[in-house]
Amino acid sequence: MTDEYTKNKIIYLDATVTPQPGITVETYEWKIDEVLNSNKTSRLTINTSDLSLGLHKFSLRVLNSCGSWSEYATVEINIINEVKMEKIVNIIVDEAIETVSIVMDTVGRVDVTVTNTAGAAISGATLDLDGVSTGLTTDVDGKASIPNVPYGSHTIKATKVID
Repeated sequence: MTDEYTKNKIIYLDATVTPQPGITVETYEWKIDEVLNSNKTSRLTINTSDLSLGLHKFSLRVLNSCGSWSEYATVEINIINEVKMEKIVNIIVDEAIETVSIVMDTVGRVDVTVTNTAGAAISGATLDLDGVSTGLTTDVDGKASIPNVPYGSHTIKATKVID
């Protein structure tokens, strides 16, 4: 599971380590997006304003008094804008398959309406996002919503089997 945070928030990552009897933790090693962090303590404080929008990976490993490193423990955090974006896309189907390109300024929902050239709703059209099935089909009004569309450029394809 990925946690989601907006900009201008403080995140505290705290490592609780219970070593075996007689063994102590000598140091902590944090990585942010595979880059070694200078913090060598059990607690990492992050200001989300210092991170770009999108997914970030935080990893931690510890060195014990026997000189052995642990495996990395990792958590993913998604940084989003204060307000999630919503885009409205209308796809007019002349053929069995039509595509439309969109650009998302942040993570958000895309509301899709599929109609024919006469403006009549097309129900049961399947939707793909960037060539991958969303598992969604349009309802009787030709509408569907694609949640959590990531930042960036995307292609939405509507496909309807014509009888």
